[in-house]
Amino acid sequence: MNTKEEIQGGSVAVPVDLLVGYPLEYNKEKIWVKKFYLREITGYEEEILLSRRLDAVEKVIQVISSCTEGILGVKPTGEEVKVDKSFSDFIVRGLTPIDKVYLFIKLRVISLGQTFEFDYNCENPSCGVKSRYSVNLDEIKYTLPSELKFEYEVKLPSGRVAVCRLPVGEASVNLMKLSTQDVNYASKIILLRLVSLDGKQPDLNAVRGLSMKDRNYLREKFNQYEGILDTTFLLKCPICGNEAEVAVDFAQPGFFFPKMTE
Repeated sequence: MNTKEEIQGGSVAVPVDLLVGYPLEYNKEKIWVKKFYLREITGYEEEILLSRRLDAVEKVIQVISSCTEGILGVKPTGEEVKVDKSFSDFIVRGLTPIDKVYLFIKLRVISLGQTFEFDYNCENPSCGVKSRYSVNLDEIKYTLPSELKFEYEVKLPSGRVAVCRLPVGEASVNLMKLSTQDVNYASKIILLRLVSLDGKQPDLNAVRGLSMKDRNYLREKFNQYEGILDTTFLLKCPICGNEAEVAVDFAQPGFFFPKMTE
């Protein structure tokens, strides 16, 4: 159940804790953005979601920003800081991909409830029947970061040293817009998180030249410092009983408009 709170200005919204958060210099002080207050979507956001001019990532950013009624940060001392709502677009745009997706899913729950229904074709070749499934979005699993650091050093199995950073700001947006069809996709998602490799600014060729052991170790560290959001659900075909792990496609129109037809 979502607990609504009245925040500054009299607005009523639902508090949502970020999984990672966002390091920010605000009023000449360093804070870590930890919480958003979201209201449900209205016709203004519906028009954003239905726009054919915006790509999926831009829709996510603009809808979250538009529905943000408050932002809360924390100083290193633990003191809470209310961040001016005018910073919402900048902060949402800069959040890690995991936090963007998490807020978008929570916004859907706030607006339409936790139940999400969708059609899926059974993966069993001898079946292939399309069936209707229902999942609870509040049951999406996540693992929090082991510690909050903007930059961190990693000694790779080969002995090389990488300095990595959270994918925030422009790196976050670029990560979300990367196409899995890009032949260099696996290397680019590593490169966008690297500050240096053996003290030098890395390029795509340097990342491609890393051993598989080093690359896998870096991915483990990314998960450790960024957390993990698992949007998969186990589906069981009602016809043949075949089971499959299926990821929720939050970018599909049916995520917010399950019954809309043109």
